[in-house]
Amino acid sequence: MTENWQPNSKVNSEAFPNYNWKPLNFLNWYRMTLSCVISASLLFEYNTPILGQHEPNLFALISTCYLIFSLATVINIKYHWPHYTIQAYTHLFVDLIAIILLMHFSGGNNSGLGMLLIMPVASGSIITNNRTPAMFPALVTLVILAEQIYMQYEGIESASFTHAALLGTSMFATSIVTQVLVARIKSSEALANQRGIDLANLAELNEQIVQHMRSGVVVIDYKGTIHLINQAAWYLLGRPSLGYKPSLENISQELSHHLSRWQSDKNIIIEPFCAKVNHPMILPRFTKLGNHEEAGTVIFLEDSTEMSHQVQQMKLASLGRLTASIAHEIRNPLAAISHAGQLLAESKSLADTDIRLTQIIANHCERVNEMIVNILQLSRKDRS
Repeated sequence: MTENWQPNSKVNSEAFPNYNWKPLNFLNWYRMTLSCVISASLLFEYNTPILGQHEPNLFALISTCYLIFSLATVINIKYHWPHYTIQAYTHLFVDLIAIILLMHFSGGNNSGLGMLLIMPVASGSIITNNRTPAMFPALVTLVILAEQIYMQYEGIESASFTHAALLGTSMFATSIVTQVLVARIKSSEALANQRGIDLANLAELNEQIVQHMRSGVVVIDYKGTIHLINQAAWYLLGRPSLGYKPSLENISQELSHHLSRWQSDKNIIIEPFCAKVNHPMILPRFTKLGNHEEAGTVIFLEDSTEMSHQVQQMKLASLGRLTASIAHEIRNPLAAISHAGQLLAESKSLADTDIRLTQIIANHCERVNEMIVNILQLSRKDRS
């Protein structure tokens, strides 16, 4: 997930939750590098006729103060004091004043130092959170024009107002382009954060499903190191102790042996085995994760005893349905026998011994019918 650059201070986090301190830190590193380069060029007396040609002493003073300010703000940014708004606007205005003075003491727009304002203007569109997007480039343009007017008033040779206007226009263009890029970056970051949250939720859901499966699941890599084992598999394997990245061979040598046999021959029939004494029989099944050689393997562990119990239950259910069907078929001829016996008993030409036989037929038909009724009631799924 994308890292959120938030203040560490509790007060700052609550007051300015959407502000980012990292761009402010980047701006300070730019300021520090710039001031170090300028100070080094003066300290070692490099051949830089443009820098400080108008007022070399004041140029050296401003560059030194600029360097000291950049070093001091490192501590302020680290401890987030004072709060973000004060630091952001202070940094921007100090950059504006310092670079304008350095440009002025070097001969104005003709020195080319005005281009150094592009980075503070671009950073201003980020660190001010787009609350005043046009304020800082407009202020920079006004200060550049004011400096140009002052140079003309003092009679110092410098670039024309066209150069100053183009420099101000570049500031506005830099601000607009930066705002567009920042908006796209924030949108992409928000989308990435949401995708990260969705993936985390999906991973948590998958983990919960795997952990609560009745079948054992073990995921290993090509070296035999276990990366995932759910609770059912841990119980079926005899509740082994799991350390950091346990090996399948250390957990169950017999299961590791079956895995080696399966890797040699995918069509081999794996027989159930018992991990420990008084534990259920385990029937393993193996599935390769991918086609390359270093692909992992998923091992499914089924409780063979439970499967046998389920098969027995299915057999008993089938037997119950068969018995009910047979009992239902017996009722039809039984009803015919009972009806025929009743018709025979109504005949007036029967002797007493024959009437006794018809009574025996009726009694036994009733007994068999009661047995059939009881069997049919057992096969029904009525509530008790």
